[in-house]
Amino acid sequence: MKPVVTTFRLALDPTMAFRTLLAALAVTAAVTSAEYYEGDGTSYTLGDVSDGNCNFMSAIPTASTNYAALNNDQWDGLANCGRCAEVSCIDDQCTDQSATAIVQILDRCPECSSGDLDLSPTVFKNITGSDPSRLTIRWRFVECPNPGTIEVCLKTGSNGYYVAVQPTNTFVGVETVTINGESTTMVDSAYYYLVTSTSEVDLTSVKVSITSIEGETVEGTYSLTAGECVDTNQQFTTSSSSQTSSQTSQTSTSTTTSTSTTAPASTTATPTATAASQTQGSSVAEDASYACIYYFDTRVNNLNARFNHRHSGIDHGYTNCYFCDSCYHDAHYKFS
Repeated sequence: MKPVVTTFRLALDPTMAFRTLLAALAVTAAVTSAEYYEGDGTSYTLGDVSDGNCNFMSAIPTASTNYAALNNDQWDGLANCGRCAEVSCIDDQCTDQSATAIVQILDRCPECSSGDLDLSPTVFKNITGSDPSRLTIRWRFVECPNPGTIEVCLKTGSNGYYVAVQPTNTFVGVETVTINGESTTMVDSAYYYLVTSTSEVDLTSVKVSITSIEGETVEGTYSLTAGECVDTNQQFTTSSSSQTSSQTSQTSTSTTTSTSTTAPASTTATPTATAASQTQGSSVAEDASYACIYYFDTRVNNLNARFNHRHSGIDHGYTNCYFCDSCYHDAHYKFS
């Protein structure tokens, strides 16, 4: 990014001009001081934004093609869900090391090491100029481009005693969320902020306060419906802001209906293997890594299983999952 240059006439208002210069320098420092990370860049295919471990009910417009799964070390207990990252390839095999792309974090890569990103095929191709493989990348967290306004989504299955909300389409990362003035905890394995209550919460009038990682707060009172999102008509302003904006009596006149992606309980029976999956084990390389994701497909009202065969960063697509012998609590399965 080019440095910010501010031109002014000192004779007109030297005090204001000096303040303007200081503000410009502060913005420049904030932009250039972002920490960079380096690691392996690989590629995988995510069917829908809600299929990621963040379980997003809504995402920024570019997320359908520009997404990434964050490595386990930097996953930070779902806290980095929804943040955006600017990524480039610094590997000698890359055709253009100046090419960059911005991705939104929608998923977790359990087998990835610190600094690694598992990228969408579109982004991997754009920054490397090659088909999916394992190449060295460099990236940093940045502000999300054109996210629109923040939406507040209510998790499917929520009720007056179990209120789980998800802030989406934020300009920068979220630090905390309060519901009716109460602190929240993160739902296990999905990006929802939860508050439980012994007295029933009126879901037609819920005060939600969202504070960014930069200290800016957006809040309002909304009528929430389980499985839907409501537009707050607000957005964090800049990454360096520190202020509060509020809106009251917001109703859910503009909502987005979500597809249920609730992970099944551990008691769910393993799907019966097809003939193809039963014979697959003999052809699997010993060092191959698999990630098996259970999801509930409401269109056919049936439990399905998929696995993503990742070997040297190559995405071989999804098929039936059979050989899952160790289970992550977040419904992700892996074996070697």
